[in-house]
Amino acid sequence: MATIGIFLVYLFYAEYYNFNYDPYKQPAMKGVSVLRGNYRVTEFKVNNKQLAYSPLDSVRWKDVTFEKWTTLTYNVNRPVKLDLSNGGGSPMRDINRTFELTGVAGGKRVFYYDADTINHVLYLQDKYVSAPDKGQGKKKAKGESEKADSKSGKKWIPSQALANIGDENLKIHSGALSTRRKRGIAEEQKDKRKRNRMVLKYSTTDGSHIVLQGLNDQKDSVYIVLDRYKRPYGLTDSKLVAGKY
Repeated sequence: MATIGIFLVYLFYAEYYNFNYDPYKQPAMKGVSVLRGNYRVTEFKVNNKQLAYSPLDSVRWKDVTFEKWTTLTYNVNRPVKLDLSNGGGSPMRDINRTFELTGVAGGKRVFYYDADTINHVLYLQDKYVSAPDKGQGKKKAKGESEKADSKSGKKWIPSQALANIGDENLKIHSGALSTRRKRGIAEEQKDKRKRNRMVLKYSTTDGSHIVLQGLNDQKDSVYIVLDRYKRPYGLTDSKLVAGKY
């Protein structure tokens, strides 16, 4: 009876909670609800210079999406690197769950964000980060060095914003919390590789129209206006959906 209880009852219970609140590979934390959706970029300024839409532009964003979870994506006309590692196995942190980078095409950039919903500020980090390079004397691309960043971790986010953002461990349903998750997050937070970052203040009423302004990953000031639209899909949504967001 004990064996039946462990393998049929307890494991089913654990798998149920994981599927609903901490799905494998898929980011677990809920994103900012009002921002979710697909957006057209109706206005884009860099350093106060207006950039008109062009499919060949390597700077101007297009096809912006705020996922249900803690991810912002957009397309630009330049190549991006794939990441087939899913963060090196089965990571606990959303920033290291990189399945979104396995099949990117058309210059899609993928950023994880922490949100200060009191002051309406997003602290974004590129989900792509290069693996440590064992070679010596090679110059690293900007944002891709394996060396420790003296401003890495959470120091680049103000302490008050960190208080508003809250503890990463507690951002999923309490039933899905585990010692494995807590240990995994603590271990992954030791990774000090540099990532491209953005700090963007957002303003919106209902999410249909969003204004983003701040600094992009090149430290240029940006002003971006987004308008939501409903993207048509060829297939209907599955009735079996992992995660509660």
